[in-house]
Amino acid sequence: MAVDGLANNWWGAGDFAPQWIEIDLGAAVTITRIRLAIGQDPTGETVHRVWGRGADGGETLLHEFRE
Repeated sequence: MAVDGLANNWWGAGDFAPQWIEIDLGAAVTITRIRLAIGQDPTGETVHRVWGRGADGGETLLHEFRE
């Protein structure tokens, strides 16, 4: 449900922060847009980081959301 594009579906980590999700696209692809819809409990300031992994296996921080 994390990547199905349906707003009524949601994915939950099942525990308190910090948590993460990894999505394997199965092949190298170009991603032009990521949409995050955040719902959290308890509410409060958070940091969400989006990482990408290159063909060499190295990870790169693509964007950090703070609110």
